[in-house]
Amino acid sequence: MKLKLLLIVLLCACTASAHGQRSASFQDAGPAGRTPGREVGETGYVTFRYRGQQVRLATVRAEDGNVWLQQNLGSERVAEDREDSRAYGDLFQWGRWDDGHQVREPANTRALPGALHTGTIDPATHPRDPGQVASAGRVPFMYNFPWWWPSDRPADEWTGRSPADASARRGVDPCAAIGGNWRLPSSADFAAIDRAAVITDANGAWQSTLKLPLAGVRDHNTGELQNGDRAGVFWTSSLDGQGNGVAFDAASGEIGVNERGVGSSVRCVMTGGAPSAGDAAPGAAAFTPAGMQTPDDAMLARKLEALTRKINERLRNPRN
Repeated sequence: MKLKLLLIVLLCACTASAHGQRSASFQDAGPAGRTPGREVGETGYVTFRYRGQQVRLATVRAEDGNVWLQQNLGSERVAEDREDSRAYGDLFQWGRWDDGHQVREPANTRALPGALHTGTIDPATHPRDPGQVASAGRVPFMYNFPWWWPSDRPADEWTGRSPADASARRGVDPCAAIGGNWRLPSSADFAAIDRAAVITDANGAWQSTLKLPLAGVRDHNTGELQNGDRAGVFWTSSLDGQGNGVAFDAASGEIGVNERGVGSSVRCVMTGGAPSAGDAAPGAAAFTPAGMQTPDDAMLARKLEALTRKINERLRNPRN
């Protein structure tokens, strides 16, 4: 009887927190989904808006201890082998976001005027940096010389959280679309997972918890797809000392550099990533107090967590 009462109290409290202002604060707290548990290889998922629709992507607790997407942005599924075309996903130019340029098929490309052009390049039709893209709206993949966002400024950043942050010196992180603490990995992040998972070739990349496929690239000179099934190039948020984009090559397990205009895969990582209460053992009651921002909500969260612990104890020891 006491167990039933506790369950009723818990359900009523959860229902009350889902109405009024509290529902709005939940949206501000981060992405919906389930965070993987603490063991390497445990999985979860996130849901968010991407390319104009709601999507659900798998997440995983990787060998480095961090939570990563287990599939590429824009992909249909986690790679079932290293050449799984349904796991390839989209190809981003360094500094750009979900603005339409990244779609693999059908290609959305436009040539820049070329090396012989002597006049002014109109930023409304041929933008060459993130600020110009943000002003122009949805813009194709820009290829040909002079290339997208010239690589001569090592202080440029790919850290903006929305198009409002875009400028001639700052791009917008496509992983920010997930919300919360999700971001592009740095070169140090990829170096850490490379060491932890011992990625030395394409087989090791796919056999790791990240399931990295060989998705190829989009060439910055021609706008054509290249090296599908042979190269898996993943952008980082880092630049080298000359301002080139730093990328991780899953085919070799090495970190190198590319022109910013090359279209490459994006895999996101979450800062923090402690398991949520939603990952309790089967048969146990669970409550995740995500999005509780006000003092009253925090108090309610503590009470609900205490009730959850009591319920779980009753479920484990029904005779007590």
